[in-house]
Amino acid sequence: MAIPLLPAVAPEITEEDREQKPWKYIGYRGYCRFLASDDDFFFLRRFGVLHARVLLALQDQITVLEDKLDTIDQHAGRKDNVDRHNGSFRLDDQDRLNLISEIHTKLKEYSTYLSFDRPALLAPWGEFLSTGDALTAIIETAEHGVGIIANCYGNVG
Repeated sequence: MAIPLLPAVAPEITEEDREQKPWKYIGYRGYCRFLASDDDFFFLRRFGVLHARVLLALQDQITVLEDKLDTIDQHAGRKDNVDRHNGSFRLDDQDRLNLISEIHTKLKEYSTYLSFDRPALLAPWGEFLSTGDALTAIIETAEHGVGIIANCYGNVG
């Protein structure tokens, strides 16, 4: 939408103007200032279900790429294939390098979604990191996950 040219001096907006048309004079600019004014006011939808769906789709895409890389690695390491240094990125086959680059891009995208504000899922690991009690943290994390799933399905069995 093009911004129309207006006179250099704007007419003054009165309190009555603001009261009659807050949507025009306050709008999202004012609403965002209010939300940002205190952490207690800053609330947004996290779209958790959609994030889960996107993460699962990305997991599948990354798995497909991982399988392709495994196939390339197995083929490159065959005795009846040409001798190629399979331990050097600088001497690597361009197809494998392109695939690794594609995997890198997908992993970055996946990591972005994975790290999306999930403190409740990460909370049990805080104790693990401070006490070193790995087994306790793993059990608590598993129980927490089962609890979440049970609550989603109405405390199934």
